[in-house]
Amino acid sequence: MAVHQQMHSDITWYSTNFDHVTQRCKELFDNLEERRSSFRQKASQLQEDYKQNINKMKEMNENLTSCLQSLQDLHDSLRKEHQELQMSHDTLTANHQKLLKSHDTITVNHQRLRNSHTSLRKEHQELQESNTTLTISHEELQTSHDNLRITHQQEVTRHQKSQEENENRLQEVNQRLVQAQIELAAKQNEVTKLQNTLQKLENNWKVSHTEVSLSKKELGRGGWGVIWMGEFRGQRVAVKQMHELIKSDEYMELLHREINTMSQLRHPNLLQFIGAVLDHPSGNPMIITEVMDTSLRSAYERKELTTDPG
Repeated sequence: MAVHQQMHSDITWYSTNFDHVTQRCKELFDNLEERRSSFRQKASQLQEDYKQNINKMKEMNENLTSCLQSLQDLHDSLRKEHQELQMSHDTLTANHQKLLKSHDTITVNHQRLRNSHTSLRKEHQELQESNTTLTISHEELQTSHDNLRITHQQEVTRHQKSQEENENRLQEVNQRLVQAQIELAAKQNEVTKLQNTLQKLENNWKVSHTEVSLSKKELGRGGWGVIWMGEFRGQRVAVKQMHELIKSDEYMELLHREINTMSQLRHPNLLQFIGAVLDHPSGNPMIITEVMDTSLRSAYERKELTTDPG
């Protein structure tokens, strides 16, 4: 049964494909027939055009033959005229040769006279230019002499004024220099006083590392350093030990400024600054402050912070 169905399916498929091929062949034959008709029409049209072109060429050939005959007649006529003109030209050439010889003789005489006239004219021109140049030079020298006299007088007057102005300016500069020296001495005295004051302030807050002892209790940590519980002269203190990064000159200068500012501040609401250690063997600076019984974070977490009525 299955084989029968398969065969029936194959027969149907072949039949369908054969019909499709037949239809395609028919379409191709129809297309070829249309093209054949088109080609026949074009061939007929080309044949007709060819006949017309042949007729046109015959007409053109006849016209060219007629023109060629006319040109041949014109050439014969022009040739005769050329021969006559050639004879006339030979006669004129002989006469012209005679005139040329006469003209050459006259030209040589004229050239001699012209050269003589040119020499005389050049000599006269040179004498005239020399006279003009001498006249101009004399006038320029006279004008230059007058200008130099006026300029010399102006320069003498200007020099006198400039000398007076320079003397006045020199006196002013000397006065300003004396004043500047006085101001410089005053500023140097002020700088010396400030340096002495700064030295006293540094001596007030500098602490030797031998006077400070650190415990292992860490109170806090930040970007600048670690805060330890410590002891200074029998008193519990907070010691902030700076990180290695603070050893650079730039940060050390900032640290000195901060320490100098903290050493001069006194207020009940500020953490009391006690001193600083700069001679620790590790090279890390330390800042010593009082120890608070709480921290800002702890007070915030316990909600002990109150609004300032002021």
